[in-house]
Amino acid sequence: MLIGIALVSIGFFILQLGSEPAESLWLQRMAFIPAAVMEVLIQPWSQWFQAEALRLFWALFLHLEWLHLLGNLAYLWVFGITVERAVGHWRFL
Repeated sequence: MLIGIALVSIGFFILQLGSEPAESLWLQRMAFIPAAVMEVLIQPWSQWFQAEALRLFWALFLHLEWLHLLGNLAYLWVFGITVERAVGHWRFL
């Protein structure tokens, strides 16, 4: 699972390479905006599954530059292996 998560992160980074960060549709659609997510989370549990709440998930895979991506992948590699072994593949995912 760890390698799969790393590959998805690299894939998202390659897909967003063609655009300027300030004008990136990826950032406008999927970046974590605390106010937007909190508006969803203050609603009842049954209404949490909205596009704004998915920003919490998609933000895990967005990186503005290659150094940001490499830093996060290094952190994932160092700590993720231990966590994945402790909790199992599917719970880690």
